[in-house]
Amino acid sequence: MVSFGTLSQAETASVTAEKPLTITVKWAGGDVGNMQKAMILLYDIAAGAALIDTSAAWRQNKIFEWILPAQFESKKYHVYLAFVDSDMSNQSTSQYLGEVTVL
Repeated sequence: MVSFGTLSQAETASVTAEKPLTITVKWAGGDVGNMQKAMILLYDIAAGAALIDTSAAWRQNKIFEWILPAQFESKKYHVYLAFVDSDMSNQSTSQYLGEVTVL
């Protein structure tokens, strides 16, 4: 678990890595607030390192494409999704989306 809170989670969410150096996260459902952002965390177990974007996209956009630098090619990441109010006053409980390998 990355975060815990009272904002609603996505009803459906997925992660893919089908384009070079790009991780795509999609979500739908849940109570969508006007001022909520998607928070996405990529965790590389092998390196013991994490990347996080606390304001990746507006929740109502339902998609975020994270374009990564070349040094991330071929690395495996565990991906988590949560939502946060834009003023950082509240967040949702995170959701584990799975593992992807960056092309």
